[in-house]
Amino acid sequence: MFSKFRLIAAASLLGLLGIAPRVAGAGFNSSSTVFIILMENENWSSIKGSASAPYINNTLLPIASYAEQYYNPPGNHPSLPNYLWLEAGTNFGILNDNPPSSNHQSTTNHFVTFLKNTGISWKTYQENITGTTCPTTDSYPYAVRHNPFAYFDDIVNNYCVSAMRPFTELAGDLANNTVSHYNFITPNLCDDMHDSCAPTNNPIKQGDTWLSQNVPMILQSAAYQNNGLLIITWDEAVTGDGPIGMIVLSPLAKGGGYHNSLGYTHSSTLRTFQKIFGVTPFLGGAATGLDLSDLFVPGAIPNGDPQVVSRQVHGSAGTFDIDLALGDECRSGGATNAYQLVLTFPSAVTFSSASVTSGTGTVSGTSGSGTASVTVNLTGVTNAQTITLTLSGVSDGTGTTGNISVPMGVLIGDTTADGSVNAGDIGQTKSQSGNAVTVSNFREDVTVDGSINAGDIGLVKSKSGTGLP
Repeated sequence: MFSKFRLIAAASLLGLLGIAPRVAGAGFNSSSTVFIILMENENWSSIKGSASAPYINNTLLPIASYAEQYYNPPGNHPSLPNYLWLEAGTNFGILNDNPPSSNHQSTTNHFVTFLKNTGISWKTYQENITGTTCPTTDSYPYAVRHNPFAYFDDIVNNYCVSAMRPFTELAGDLANNTVSHYNFITPNLCDDMHDSCAPTNNPIKQGDTWLSQNVPMILQSAAYQNNGLLIITWDEAVTGDGPIGMIVLSPLAKGGGYHNSLGYTHSSTLRTFQKIFGVTPFLGGAATGLDLSDLFVPGAIPNGDPQVVSRQVHGSAGTFDIDLALGDECRSGGATNAYQLVLTFPSAVTFSSASVTSGTGTVSGTSGSGTASVTVNLTGVTNAQTITLTLSGVSDGTGTTGNISVPMGVLIGDTTADGSVNAGDIGQTKSQSGNAVTVSNFREDVTVDGSINAGDIGLVKSKSGTGLP
């Protein structure tokens, strides 16, 4: 459900409208240094709080920003398709781990070629390659399926060895301040949590130990400390699609253990990288993914995507939001079928008008033009549909205007947010009956009267069998 009904960011914020990224005093730009480390095959639930990962939990998370709802793209397995997705926003139809001899790609439409064509340096550091030949075949514990760049003909045929370097060279490049602007780091199969290896035979502990031995040299480097960025993530979930880990370390991250529950995938990471370095067009899923800007201080990500919530007051219990980037709207709009959407931008914006451009509903009022928070009130929104709200003439002061569209799935009684009203929703509402309305159960207050009671159970029952189109 996270991919089908999430916030579609294809038109948000102005980056797709040809506006050049602003170079702010505290923001990333094309001269920034970015590192990404790819770990392997673990669900976030197996990492967060694990006694086998003391460095991640006790050292990194308290100083980092991180995501609780980061997924590999839906059904995108095994490893290779996810590495390709991080580079090109697509798996090219590949759903296996076959080597470049059968899965190589002739396209130049991928991220590092965009960087190279713009004069921005990049390099991948792969553990256990020789650096003397192009590493297009396995040589345990090096696995070519964890090196996406070995699958692109334009790199392999022209500058493979210079771009793909042994991981042992990273320390010297950091010390000499000669690292590239974009650095993709792949540990070997023992160090990336993939294989069980001696002496610990504990993949999570092996990977955590490797991070503890190597991340400090990045964090202590001039490249990182000068508003650099290190992302640590995993290629895919070991069961399902996640959540998997997404840890953000940067002087420009919110840090301090800040975390959110926004719905992200590898498309989000690629979109964020493309915004940082100002290279377009957005590749594949990066055109519609939600960028990672919420994990950073305001203005850090150029033209960051707005965060959008649906807000309603539940009687005296308080005001609660549903994050439209995470799940579907799934509560009653009251007697007037009224909803309030709040869009929060990285910087102040103006807009000329707001309207419902698909589905049934009417904009009854707006506020916030000239600020970073825009409120839009809707009325007459009917059940079991997806509507689209469009802000027209949006400008962040750069002189160019454009439109921003936000979809919202409306399904009264879908308290589990799975896209249909069924026995699970009835049971969940019954289990909360009589409890006070809180931030963790306000979805069960479908009558939005501030209490969970027989009226909510009856309303959910009456909607059983409905679903989003």
